[in-house]
Amino acid sequence: MREGSLTSNSSKMDEEFGELLYKRFLKDYRWLIELARLHSFPLLVLDQVVKTIEKSPHMTSEKERISFGLIVDKPGLSLAPADIKVDPFHISKTSRLADLKNAVGGVHSCYLLDKLGMLTVVKVPDDCKKETAPQTVQEISTKSQTLAFHMDIDIARAYSNGNIVRTWRKGVWLESPHLPFDELAKEGYPEALLSKVVRLCVDMSELQKSTTLVVQKGDSIESCHPFREIQFNECEFDSIPRSQLIGYADMDGAVIITKKGWVLGIAQMLISHREIGNGFEGARHTSASRYSAEHECVIFVVSQDGPISIFRGGTLWARLFSELKP
Repeated sequence: MREGSLTSNSSKMDEEFGELLYKRFLKDYRWLIELARLHSFPLLVLDQVVKTIEKSPHMTSEKERISFGLIVDKPGLSLAPADIKVDPFHISKTSRLADLKNAVGGVHSCYLLDKLGMLTVVKVPDDCKKETAPQTVQEISTKSQTLAFHMDIDIARAYSNGNIVRTWRKGVWLESPHLPFDELAKEGYPEALLSKVVRLCVDMSELQKSTTLVVQKGDSIESCHPFREIQFNECEFDSIPRSQLIGYADMDGAVIITKKGWVLGIAQMLISHREIGNGFEGARHTSASRYSAEHECVIFVVSQDGPISIFRGGTLWARLFSELKP
């Protein structure tokens, strides 16, 4: 084969390889391109932020994970220098991030990223400080209407104007849940309540805890039996602190919630009489499928490995975070 033919074939392969990489980038990171456009910020710099987060477990020689908050600069944004002072450095210099470890965690100080990819350490405004670092970074994003990131020990989040747009978990950038509850709302299920239940499901998923949550039309518990000898006083869903809700949801059995927003029971075994739903994995999913076929309800099932399944009328109505399924 002549040299010209070899060169031609090599160039063609390079073009095909480049096109393949481009398609893969669009598939996995189209959301990043949209954020770059929305916030008028260089895509290459944001891509470097994402790469830094993705390899964060390997930043230190001890293979420790680190936490940090990062705010994307914008015209008019003014944040005071932090008490800790270091020379500005490029986001690609992961050794500098590793040196600082968790000192710029996001509650009292965070990184400010400019369009050249340079990082400086700034102080978190007092009116933005919240109980946790993720909440604090989200508040800065909300009040400044800017893009922000928070890298925690096991999870990372991207915020755009205060909204969580992506969550990094188990090697995947997950899209925030957006479910069309119009159909269920017409049947009498309040969208606000369903959204709160989804939020609780996401919390359980992120904590790698399994649970079953039943939202029903009736005002009393039907076809259920407590797993344990536990007495529970009915109360409003909104009156229960988030940490306590997680504790109830973590127990064996289901949490029963009415469409009016009252929690009727916890640790309940769902009893059904139809032999359907054997095609679903696990006892929770099968039980939810069978029970929802016999009762007017919507059942949310969270798997320990992350995915969230929603059952209605005996069938799988929706599934979230299916990318996490091993």
